[in-house]
Amino acid sequence: MMRVWPGTLDDTVPVAGLSAPGVDAHVGELYLADISVPPALHASPALGLNVPPILAASDIVR
Repeated sequence: MMRVWPGTLDDTVPVAGLSAPGVDAHVGELYLADISVPPALHASPALGLNVPPILAASDIVR
């Protein structure tokens, strides 16, 4: 029997669509995992992201 994960695992920064109205039933609990993306990549001018140190305390956060 296949088990279904009751949540969504995303890498480093949550995708905006995962918090859009009406998607809660499909996303479930949202977890972020550290996949070793360098913080400098998020800060690069090409991406222009201002990402706080979400994963500073743990490799996976909920």
